[in-house]
Amino acid sequence: MLIFLFNNSAFGQSDDLSKTQLKFYFNTINEGYSQNRSSSNDQVLKNISKAGVPSIAYAWQTSEKKWQEVEFSAFFDNNQDISTVGNNMTGNFTERLAYVSARYERNRILLGSDKVDLSLGGSVQAAYIHNSFAPLTSANFPFAYNGLHTKFSIIPRAIFKFERFALDFNMPYSVMQLNMHTFREENPGISNAERTSGGLNYELFPGSYFLQIRLGVAVDLN
Repeated sequence: MLIFLFNNSAFGQSDDLSKTQLKFYFNTINEGYSQNRSSSNDQVLKNISKAGVPSIAYAWQTSEKKWQEVEFSAFFDNNQDISTVGNNMTGNFTERLAYVSARYERNRILLGSDKVDLSLGGSVQAAYIHNSFAPLTSANFPFAYNGLHTKFSIIPRAIFKFERFALDFNMPYSVMQLNMHTFREENPGISNAERTSGGLNYELFPGSYFLQIRLGVAVDLN
């Protein structure tokens, strides 16, 4: 993940404790879910993986060694003629995908010098996912997944400071993921209530987001 922060002053040259930063991220998104269909024995197995997803963040300093940050990202995708959505599925589908995410982080500098800062942070990230499938043949029914995936992460960070910029190297570790979701299939053979299912589940150290490596370039806003 590459971070760009833009401003017009030298990095680390001011003693002002109200520094702010604007950040632009490029993310690799890894999400997934599985869901049984009511109309057949098929299980929808979906892996959402996309690189280069942009996001924007704003960071501000709250004390000499403490920072906070909020980040927003989104992407939308359409895929035509999906032939393998799950196990043993023979019908083709048109897929629509929407992903919207917000993240909040607090971090603290543990060791600092003129050249290098080592910090540790914690973040919570909520991502809304809408994934719908429309059949291209009459042999299948439309279905859609709506989920709110919330991740809790620990983020060690090393910041290497230069005269007018800094390199930010950080490695988020996801310790828990909480998923709240609904799944609906427009199957006329069952009641309206039976067409919708949902649930709440959690996973410790989720594999898809357990470890990431991010590199950023940073410049203060003020």
